[in-house]
Amino acid sequence: ADRKLCLLRCNYPDCVSVVQRGSWWNWRLWLDDLRTSAAKVLQRRLGAGQSPMAAAILLGAREDVDREQTDAFFQTGTIHLFAISGLHVGILAGALFFIARCGLMPRRAALLFVIVLTVGYCLLTDARPPVVRATILVVTACIGWMSLRRPSLVNTLSCAAIVVLLLNPADLFRSGPQLSFLAVATLAFFKRYLIPGEPDDPLDRLIARTRPAHVKFGKAVGLHLWKLFTVSAIIWLVALPLVMYRFHLFSPIALVLNTIIAIPITLALLFGFGTLVCDLLLPPLTAPMAWICDSSLWFTQTVVVGGSHLRNAFFYVAGPPLWWVLIFYWGLALAFVLPRWRPPRRWGIAIMLAWI
Repeated sequence: ADRKLCLLRCNYPDCVSVVQRGSWWNWRLWLDDLRTSAAKVLQRRLGAGQSPMAAAILLGAREDVDREQTDAFFQTGTIHLFAISGLHVGILAGALFFIARCGLMPRRAALLFVIVLTVGYCLLTDARPPVVRATILVVTACIGWMSLRRPSLVNTLSCAAIVVLLLNPADLFRSGPQLSFLAVATLAFFKRYLIPGEPDDPLDRLIARTRPAHVKFGKAVGLHLWKLFTVSAIIWLVALPLVMYRFHLFSPIALVLNTIIAIPITLALLFGFGTLVCDLLLPPLTAPMAWICDSSLWFTQTVVVGGSHLRNAFFYVAGPPLWWVLIFYWGLALAFVLPRWRPPRRWGIAIMLAWI
């Protein structure tokens, strides 16, 4: 699938000798040197316990992550944090646009700045299918905003799928791309339920605006936490048949953990990128950036490893047969593509429960 026809292993580094140096003009060599330098910065600035995880979630370099730690993230359903995906690319693009719009660039130049650096980050992380998908979504959205048009999420997602399959058709049969596209399609399908608008009643809107500041803040925090839990739960439920079929794993603890670590992992990504940038441009700011990133990763790691030791946190299961999984997702796809044929909500829930 990756055009690799053999694997060669050796027990010691002395078993390997350099026959010929690669060409200096190889752009892949430049990216590898840049990725190696960034990993060394993280290793120097962060603690020994968190630097491998930082390199994994920021650069996609998972070679140094401890096996026990990887198993804990896998068993608790949080292994997606190690795969560079829409979460990482979205946070990077949002941070870049915010910084560029702080009086540094006009709107169009800021969007072009985001496109260039997002594509560069995609190449830096080895252009894996989830990164390619997220990058195409970001680039399409930026081009749409530059031309004052709203891009269609379905068309954009289809474009991303075509590009991913052109790069490697074997990705159609891999779990990573399947779960990545499934998660975005699920968000698109349930978007109108996840993003409620203002109250319809003018009196309710007036009451909401006149509440004290601490009440507004508390309601906003509660609403965001509820959204995090709802989004996590919906994606988990929709992806569950595929996860059980591919990995034979059922992780109910993921519903809780993904909500708890959402904010820390966001801080880790933001300040991890900040650590790499400040180490190059603003060295005095590197230490506080690295401390926040290190603390966030420590909290995330502690919560996940602790959750993996809880009783009934996860179960290994046989998983549904392939025909069941195919019919289940074909039914969801038809409900998404043909809304007129979609049954009423209560009938849809009843049919799904009966099918399960």
